[in-house]
Amino acid sequence: MNVKQDESALQDQSGPIEQQIIAGDMVHGDQVAGDKVGGDKFDVVVDSSQAVAIGRGARATLNQYTEIIVKIDTLEDVPPAPGEPPYKGLAYFTEQDKDIFFGREKLSDHLANRMGDGHFLAVIGASGSGKSSLLRAGLIPRLRERNWLIHIIKPGIHPLTALANSLTQDDNRLTAAQELQTALRHDPDTLHLAGAKLAARHNADQLLVAVDQFEELLTQCKDPAERQAFVDNLLRAIDAQGATTILVSMRADFYDRITEFRDLSTLISQQQELILPMDDENLVRVIAEPAKRGGWQFVEGLLEQIVEDVGREPGRLPLLSHALLETWERRRGVTMTLSGYRAAGGVEGAIAHTAEETLSRLSAEQITVARDLFLNLTEVGEGAEDTRRIASRDELLAGTDTATLDSVLEKLVQARLITTSKGEVEVAHEALIRRWPTLKEWLADNRERLRFERQMARDAADWEQSGRDPSILYRGSRLRS
Repeated sequence: MNVKQDESALQDQSGPIEQQIIAGDMVHGDQVAGDKVGGDKFDVVVDSSQAVAIGRGARATLNQYTEIIVKIDTLEDVPPAPGEPPYKGLAYFTEQDKDIFFGREKLSDHLANRMGDGHFLAVIGASGSGKSSLLRAGLIPRLRERNWLIHIIKPGIHPLTALANSLTQDDNRLTAAQELQTALRHDPDTLHLAGAKLAARHNADQLLVAVDQFEELLTQCKDPAERQAFVDNLLRAIDAQGATTILVSMRADFYDRITEFRDLSTLISQQQELILPMDDENLVRVIAEPAKRGGWQFVEGLLEQIVEDVGREPGRLPLLSHALLETWERRRGVTMTLSGYRAAGGVEGAIAHTAEETLSRLSAEQITVARDLFLNLTEVGEGAEDTRRIASRDELLAGTDTATLDSVLEKLVQARLITTSKGEVEVAHEALIRRWPTLKEWLADNRERLRFERQMARDAADWEQSGRDPSILYRGSRLRS
């Protein structure tokens, strides 16, 4: 049965064929066994090609959105209606997106209350569990309402620079950031003292320094002294119990690597919040509420299909968000359709579909540049999954002419596969690294070379930092290898 027929089969009925199925029972015709968990029954939507089961709670939540569910034979000839997209794709939610951020309200309230009880909290979760969005669009708006001053940073290659630049963004002196960075490197009390002054200047009850993607301290920053100085400043500010509160968000698979900082790892083990996968009821709200507010609709059965496809595997929120955006891009009128969802690749395949579609529009030379670009934007994992890596545009230019690089960058940005900011480039989300088979093949073919080149770069940096100490140069068997 083709896609259009699949939709018609679902839509031609007066309503979905719903059955309450308890474990062991069977619906004849399309035979679908249900499950019973904790005495709860599952609602099952059955059509001639598939069965989609969602829990009773999710069905009750979905029933709140009947006004945006449509039953139409065909929409294939209807052009897309103009409007702003209701979904973010691979981009994380920002504070400006708080009005379309759903599904984490209770957790955001809980985190805000925990932040008021102490001066430190670690938010831990799988890559793709929505930590950055939770922090920016959920927690921070609540803290602003309590008269908190907020500074969010990502450690990046130079965490002290990132911290100093953020804290001095309102200081007009040209040397302010450099002076603070130097002080942070040499005096661990600097953040505590600077935070007290900053909070007082803004009449804030508290200063929050939120370090998002804390694992970048381990994957991006190659200077052990800078890493330690950064952590020492965080710890002193926490111990002082003053005007500064510290929040870090970190990928769960880096948990064991923070033992490099013993005091911090102890603190994280004592003051942490683990972000669990979202339940089906909240997934329905994540999908339906932004559409409702924007005046968009769904063909009957699509919401159930998406919830089913997301499942309970950790880290699937960016896959969901990207699939939703791509489905919306393929809308008919104001309605998102099953055919549009399937054409986008669904939850599991939408990212790879977008990436492959983008590659298909590049020349052979541009594909080579794109491959090298993605390899440069991936940090090869050492005992952990591969992660995204920030690279400067100048670094990416090596061996490539400016016009070709800019052309490829523009196409990848338009496809929302990478982001650029202030001369730095990175993949839009690590889900791209995990879910795009072509990139995984490129990484497998080049993994050893990348490890060698990155190690060479670190050793060269150490040599420069040592004042070009000849004893650090490669010799003997190390040079021959």
